[in-house]
Amino acid sequence: MTSLRRKRQMGGPKRTSISLSAEAHKSLRIEALRRDMTMSQLIARALADAGVDIPAEDLDE
Repeated sequence: MTSLRRKRQMGGPKRTSISLSAEAHKSLRIEALRRDMTMSQLIARALADAGVDIPAEDLDE
């Protein structure tokens, strides 16, 4: 069994992919840098602000 498969079965971190235009990616990157966050943290924060239940460990800055 591969380690990735084992992680998924054990409830490890999940990955989600989204496709963005180059312009959208640049805008998100700039905003994340302004807030001293990663792009993932910025997206998780935006989802939480929109009412999506995001665990606290995913919102750590």
